[in-house]
Amino acid sequence: MAQSIKGLACLGNGTFSTLIDRKGQLVWTCLPRFDGDPVFGSLVMRTGTANDMGYYDIQMQNFSRAEQEFIRNTPVLKTTLYDNDGSQLDILDYLPRFIQDDRPYRPITFVRMLKPVSGTPNVSIRLRPTFGYGWGAPEKTRGSNHVRFLLSNMTIRLTTNVPVSYIVDETPFFVDQAYHLVLMPDESLHQPLQDMTESFFRKTVEYWQNWARGLVVPFEWQDEVIRTAITLKLHNYEETGAFVEAMTSSIPTAPDGGFNIDQRYCAVRESYYLLQVLNMLGDGQTAEKYLEFLVNAVGGEFIPRGSVLTLSDPKSKVPELPKVQPVYGLAKEKRLNVKTVHRLAGYRQQGPVYIGSKASGEKHYDAIGAIILSLSQLFFDHRFLIPVNVRHYKLLDQLGRHALECYQQVRQLLISCTFRVGFATMLHWNGVARY
Repeated sequence: MAQSIKGLACLGNGTFSTLIDRKGQLVWTCLPRFDGDPVFGSLVMRTGTANDMGYYDIQMQNFSRAEQEFIRNTPVLKTTLYDNDGSQLDILDYLPRFIQDDRPYRPITFVRMLKPVSGTPNVSIRLRPTFGYGWGAPEKTRGSNHVRFLLSNMTIRLTTNVPVSYIVDETPFFVDQAYHLVLMPDESLHQPLQDMTESFFRKTVEYWQNWARGLVVPFEWQDEVIRTAITLKLHNYEETGAFVEAMTSSIPTAPDGGFNIDQRYCAVRESYYLLQVLNMLGDGQTAEKYLEFLVNAVGGEFIPRGSVLTLSDPKSKVPELPKVQPVYGLAKEKRLNVKTVHRLAGYRQQGPVYIGSKASGEKHYDAIGAIILSLSQLFFDHRFLIPVNVRHYKLLDQLGRHALECYQQVRQLLISCTFRVGFATMLHWNGVARY
């Protein structure tokens, strides 16, 4: 049974992700990872002008309607386009993800396959990447079977069996056979194009269906739980184990208002709830990798001994404490300086668009409690193969001391009676209790 879609379709492979709208237009992709430059960023760009850019779509002539669905228990997307003459075209989109040579294979590669179903669909391919957060269109060069785009931090290549002139000039053509388009870094393919795309397709579908088969799901709402679990998994940057809050930046928190933030980073204050969900789903491998990220992020830097005053007694000194911040980069970057990108209009022209997170320099008490509750699982969960030693105990002990020293200040904040502070306090006190 296929699973239909009502909004933007989310695709990913643990390295990067894409968002695709109901007509098959790719509207958001950051390279080379979640927090990179949005090569396709029309989601937050002004559209409807003659110089539109930041998207990748298949535009059907005489378009009538579109249907969209995921292949069962996978993030592999099928978009079906219809025209007024009855022609039908299937577009299959996926990001390769499978096991190769006993290692996870998750390349920076987006594969699109066009397959005519009925009639003779007449389409044009519009591939318009951008760089520098909407600064402009990249220079492009062409070969016999590919087009190269020179971005600011990398070069990407589209290899295809579609005539290259049709791609460069966006010339309409009839789809009377299967066409394959592979967008990837500037590297040559090591096998025939069609063999590669179809092989990767089969392996990717098999990988995700096997992964979903290992989930623990309730008797009711199975499709919804599985789709939610896949979407959660797609937010995981598998190289380090970090999870991004969201794949996007500066999407307003409410219609016609709210605030815009860049959420393409790892918010450790959500770690406890994230681990609870992973445990309920039975995905211990992902949970273990995320705990490794927490240990590396929090345990890598300490406040020098005697450099900070305790909150209960301003004249006393605290012992050496770990530096805890609520948000880290995907490779545990500490400084995520905020910049405003004025040239981007924002989602539905509701700017501004930001890069970075000011929360990385703030103190959130709930982060300390969440990390204590999360790391304590290392000591009693027998599924994990992380060799727990004195270093882990010392880190947890220091976090507990940190929480105790902050207790009085957090208690004073609770008096302000704001829900956020109250929630943060409860999570902080839970960490103190676990310590």
